[in-house]
Amino acid sequence: MKVTKKFLIAALFSLLLNFLANAAAAEETIRVQGMGELKIIPEVASISFDITTKNKDSKKAQEMNATEANRIEKILKNDYKIEDKDISTQSYQVNPEYDWVDNKRIFKHFSAVHGRTVLVKNTKDAGKILDELYSASSSEQKSINIHGIYYLTLKKQQYEKDGIALAMDDALAKAEVMAKKAKRSIKKVLRISDTNSNWQNPGPIPMANAKSNAMMSVSMDKDSMSSTPVSSGEMSITTFLNVEYEMQ
Repeated sequence: MKVTKKFLIAALFSLLLNFLANAAAAEETIRVQGMGELKIIPEVASISFDITTKNKDSKKAQEMNATEANRIEKILKNDYKIEDKDISTQSYQVNPEYDWVDNKRIFKHFSAVHGRTVLVKNTKDAGKILDELYSASSSEQKSINIHGIYYLTLKKQQYEKDGIALAMDDALAKAEVMAKKAKRSIKKVLRISDTNSNWQNPGPIPMANAKSNAMMSVSMDKDSMSSTPVSSGEMSITTFLNVEYEMQ
């Protein structure tokens, strides 16, 4: 197929007009970044702890661990109305432990460690549950080690949507100020970039050793801490959007 000279000229002219039109349109736009920020009070607490039991017989160590786990679950369900789905196993292991005597490895016992997490939807109960775990009897054969408490929200998706809405409002407000100063007005939205939401959560709160005040996971008896005051603090979400508007 032959391409005529007139066709090439027409095509080039059309491309030139499109280029000029796009260039003109580019001069009629405003690009801004909108930011939406929400402060949130977490409504859920997550407590992580280990149940450790020791015995020279591995099966016995595991049986002891199961007994202790069942005892704690009963307290959580009966006294604090914790549901089955909110009590989960994070890890489970059984390992032999040894002593070294005269450069010889001497078997001590088997150690069964059951890592668990409980989700507390009534955060006012979090301190009481910590007390329950603290008050568990601790001995050479059995102990409960609390790793910390972490606050979070179960409404993350809704808060992310709310953050997007605030970011859009912020972008429009900025664009309207800029357009007004240029003696123009906003006509419509041309483009919106992907959103970027940044969460700032209260970090996990480790449990303190009553004797040394060192921040670490420890076993404690009831006398060492009669009550455990804990608070969730705030978490925040910040959302950024890049928005391009056409002016008129």
